[in-house]
Amino acid sequence: MFSRFTFIIAFIAVIAFSNSESLSQESNHLWTMTFLMVPNDQITEFINFYEKESKPQDMQNEHILSTKIFTHTWGPAWTICLMTEYKDWDGFHAADKRGTEIWTKMYPETSKQDEIGKMWSKFLIGHSDAIVFDNQKLQK
Repeated sequence: MFSRFTFIIAFIAVIAFSNSESLSQESNHLWTMTFLMVPNDQITEFINFYEKESKPQDMQNEHILSTKIFTHTWGPAWTICLMTEYKDWDGFHAADKRGTEIWTKMYPETSKQDEIGKMWSKFLIGHSDAIVFDNQKLQK
């Protein structure tokens, strides 16, 4: 039996999903935004690591329209924002699938995959993710 709390959470999730679908229909593109909490003294090392390990994967993924990296050292604790642009929901899902294919082709040995995973973990104190939509009506 569902508890009242479980029902409320499920109801909120359904509303959020249905709202995101209607927003995506009004929007042209969507972006994923990953906010990373990297220690300030490791930002340059992280950027170099990202450029070597992740950028080549993004460049090969035809479903990724663009990527941007923003860094800051003032404000909230998040020091890096990775933004990836997709044409639409289908492009987002296709990019995920294609990314896995590229990853396993670049690093067929699980030991290398584990090594890169550990490098990512070394830098991250924490992270948060968001999906945002482009609303052309509100642009200047």
